[in-house]
Amino acid sequence: MSELPLSGPTPLPPPNGPEKGLTGAGETLTGQEETVLRVVALDDRPCPVWLLRELAGIDDPALPGVLERLLARGLLAEVAGGVAVGPGTSAGAIVGALSPVVRGLLHSRAAAALAAVTPSAAVPHAAAALDLTGHVAPHLVDTLAQSADAEPDALAELLLAAQATSTDVARRRRWLLAAADNLALAGRGPAALRLLTTEVTADRGDGVHRGHLLGRIAHLYAQEQPSVALACLRGALTQDRLDAAGRATLTAMLGALAARVGHPDADALLRDAGVAHAAGATTSSATHLGLGRAARALARGDVRAARAGLSMLDPVAPTVRREAALIRAERVLVHLGLGCHDDAATAIRQWADDIAAPGPLVTTRLTALDCLRMTAVGELPEAAALAATTLNRQGTVMSDEVRALLVAVVAEVRYRRGEDVAARAVLAAGTGDRSWPDSTVWTPVYCVAAGDPALPGQPRLLATAVADLHRSVRPLLAVPQTGPRLVRAALATGDPDTARRVAALVDTVAVRTPVVLWRGLAAQARGLVDRDPEALRAAVALLRRTAARPALADALLDLAHTAPGRAEARAAAQEAAALYARMGATGDQLTALGRDGARAARKRRNRSSAADLPAPAGLDALSPAEARVAAMLANGATKRETAESLFVSVHTVDSQLRSIYQKLGIHNRLQLVRAWDRRQGVRS
Repeated sequence: MSELPLSGPTPLPPPNGPEKGLTGAGETLTGQEETVLRVVALDDRPCPVWLLRELAGIDDPALPGVLERLLARGLLAEVAGGVAVGPGTSAGAIVGALSPVVRGLLHSRAAAALAAVTPSAAVPHAAAALDLTGHVAPHLVDTLAQSADAEPDALAELLLAAQATSTDVARRRRWLLAAADNLALAGRGPAALRLLTTEVTADRGDGVHRGHLLGRIAHLYAQEQPSVALACLRGALTQDRLDAAGRATLTAMLGALAARVGHPDADALLRDAGVAHAAGATTSSATHLGLGRAARALARGDVRAARAGLSMLDPVAPTVRREAALIRAERVLVHLGLGCHDDAATAIRQWADDIAAPGPLVTTRLTALDCLRMTAVGELPEAAALAATTLNRQGTVMSDEVRALLVAVVAEVRYRRGEDVAARAVLAAGTGDRSWPDSTVWTPVYCVAAGDPALPGQPRLLATAVADLHRSVRPLLAVPQTGPRLVRAALATGDPDTARRVAALVDTVAVRTPVVLWRGLAAQARGLVDRDPEALRAAVALLRRTAARPALADALLDLAHTAPGRAEARAAAQEAAALYARMGATGDQLTALGRDGARAARKRRNRSSAADLPAPAGLDALSPAEARVAAMLANGATKRETAESLFVSVHTVDSQLRSIYQKLGIHNRLQLVRAWDRRQGVRS
């Protein structure tokens, strides 16, 4: 079939011959009015006026009058973003009167016009054109395949359909690979894997094509079973006639994955990747090489070097669509590792704003990173609620790596609340026997589980976590209290050698990333190992200058257990208990209060009732998350605006607002505004 024209005005014949036109409000429509009505009815989404002008081929002086007449008769309606078929008009009847060829032509032209402006809207038009005529312009499919804004599920289906109709072998292979990429982005990993493995089994291509297929399979397994991904990449690199560009990309992917899992040959593999990139540089090889070098820096604890390397990568570039989420996630991890938690929150919100159709895998990764950030700064109830909701939502698609992060967040918060049995139930699915490198996906879970002496297999989990951390300190970076927690766990099991090994790792990060946060954590780990109150005092002083509230509270409690003076120990314990209370860590609070204090706290809690609440403690009693919600609501934001700005759900805002009202002893927004205004007046 010859290619249909994609530009120029398209004359549309009346559906039943020149003597029978469409009618509206008892009047026969003119040819121009019929054309406009059919173009608008082509899609159920609003039709922008510029697109209408492009497809209808009506000069500017005439188009406003045509639209005005159709609007007056109710055949069209003004909506946000353009015009749509009126409520009493049947769009199906309008376009159904056209022949499939004419409808396909209109869809083709609409797709071509929208491809550079709104790719997500262009894809359905291209798919409709292919369905109606059996043909779609190859260059249009290529353009959409490279778009970062097209909805991945719909784009994958278009690519598969177009691939099935093409006779060009090179194009078919290119579209098949792009379809697999988009299936993966859409959260349909099993479908992508079936597509790729079927093609590998068919063995229809040369070594270059087979290498690309194995590389895509490795990409799918990288966050699930790194051992399989490494094997696929090694197999891809053994293919005959692999060109220089393909070898550069695959070698860079191998080096990047090796660096992420702490492979002993990571440095050598990255050097090989650099040599291959010099011989066959591509955008893909450059991206993976940059990610690999940043991953290696993070594995060694050099967060600043990782930040410098990641700054050279552009996640918005269409050519790195498959790797864009990983680039952004690594940048968020860098912010967390530097203790820049506000910057991490900004990066997460910006990421969500930049992507028109993020897909479920990106959405769950965003959620996991935000939960890590909230855990690091002490927004524990919010972190646990969001993580648990995501884990329990039926049909939610996520990688094992993301699942491990969410499980670790929920378990840590439940331990801190004193809900040990519930925490163990959460950990049950994530603490199975796994060997390296697959164990690295679950290291955050092992780090949390290692602190529970009653958990079956706790010594094994501690040993696995520490062994993986010696290969890569990456899991220590996101949640600051992880390192000292492992030191404490090792000491509790009577293993001072392991405690010293972990303390040395924390100190290594502090040397390579000498920011206040890591200097404080290193002093805390050293103070625990040596039972040195002076080191713990230094840790407390340093951590006071950070937003890492759980780490500060833990350091205060460590000081309370080590300080030689009773007054100092009591003051440190009381401050720790107050911090734990503000974070919702009720189990840690009781631990800090000690046996007598815990007994008194329980009595107070048992005596309290809805009719006998304690007096409001003022705005200073709000948690950081509650204070942010209170500030936005008091300044006039709606609940939805507050939720979107803070990257939480409206349900979370409602929950926090109830807590704010209870703590302040108020009952409505007006009282909140007055309380906030009084606070601002005092501070000014």
